[in-house]
Amino acid sequence: MTQPPSSRPKAVSTSTAVPTWLTAYIEAALDGIIVLDASTGKVTDANPAALTLLGHESATLRAAHFSELLPWGTANPRTQISRRFRLDGQVAEAQVFRRADDSPVECDVTATSVSISGRELVVLHLRDASGRVDAQREQIEHERNQMLTELDETIAKRTEEFVGHVSHELRTPLAVILSSSSMLERYYLRLNETKRDEHFRRIHTQVHYLTEFIDKLRLLSRLDASLIPVRRELIDAREVVQELISEFANSPRLPHFHLSYNEGVDRVTFDATLWRRALSQLIDNAVKYGPIGGAVTIQLRRRIDGLLEATITDHGPGLPDDYLSVAFKPFKRGNNSRETQGAGIGLVIARRCAQMLNGTVTFDQDPVRGTVFTLLVPVD
Repeated sequence: MTQPPSSRPKAVSTSTAVPTWLTAYIEAALDGIIVLDASTGKVTDANPAALTLLGHESATLRAAHFSELLPWGTANPRTQISRRFRLDGQVAEAQVFRRADDSPVECDVTATSVSISGRELVVLHLRDASGRVDAQREQIEHERNQMLTELDETIAKRTEEFVGHVSHELRTPLAVILSSSSMLERYYLRLNETKRDEHFRRIHTQVHYLTEFIDKLRLLSRLDASLIPVRRELIDAREVVQELISEFANSPRLPHFHLSYNEGVDRVTFDATLWRRALSQLIDNAVKYGPIGGAVTIQLRRRIDGLLEATITDHGPGLPDDYLSVAFKPFKRGNNSRETQGAGIGLVIARRCAQMLNGTVTFDQDPVRGTVFTLLVPVD
């Protein structure tokens, strides 16, 4: 609200070069206006609104240097106006000025050069931005708190889901271990050797599964946290695949492996450990979900675009439709996997390892060959 003329501070005027009409305009303006001498940087005129905004008496501003209106250390009497304000008439938002009591006040500022009667002046147009800035800060704080709340809720939800998935995966093997160990404890002497071996084998299988499951969880958490360094080395990719084939050859599902490759795969430079981990998960997936005693075909190809391509074909029934869109999401499994023990994180690990190598993992459905997974990584 405009103050009555009798209560408004009296305008400062030390310039005889400013026309009467301009002085009248400056004094009547609702926003603060300060006129500076362009050569000296000193105040020549300031209207009542500027005096009120900055808390000055007219006497304190008379011939004061503009640096006295700015925060300590941001300007001095030798500072040129053009180094502190843009003289293009554009609004500079939330610029900090210093009140007479040294408290800060934020203003939207427009600085314009004018020439009057041969004298170069700079007109500062000040509009109090404190209310707007405070409102913006409150809005930012509100949005920040809202984001933190949503983040907390998301973390809580994902933690609950994670605990639920892990509990589900642990429940069945622990139940099997408890059942077989109880049978051995109570009826060991009554059981024949075949039955004893069967219970020991069940315990061993489930312990092996739990160990593998925990190892995968730990690996996945380290991949997510980027705790696994990437180390490049010269290797023979064929040897890595042959080692994996030897490991999976003793699987109870009795897979038959077929390996083929082209020239150049025997000398490639990249992180063999991450590549091996990704490939291991894809081979494991092919063995688990391909037919018992079926073929698993692995092809290595060094492409002319600098990529090493590995394809793994399981010759199985293919992925179910309900699984296609969630294949690379943690703890997701298809309807055809209920009879096969697994946690649903192998493909996630494979993709994360590939991503750390700047590579990709994709899959295709082939009505004849089954599911074909392709691992692509750049190599030297």
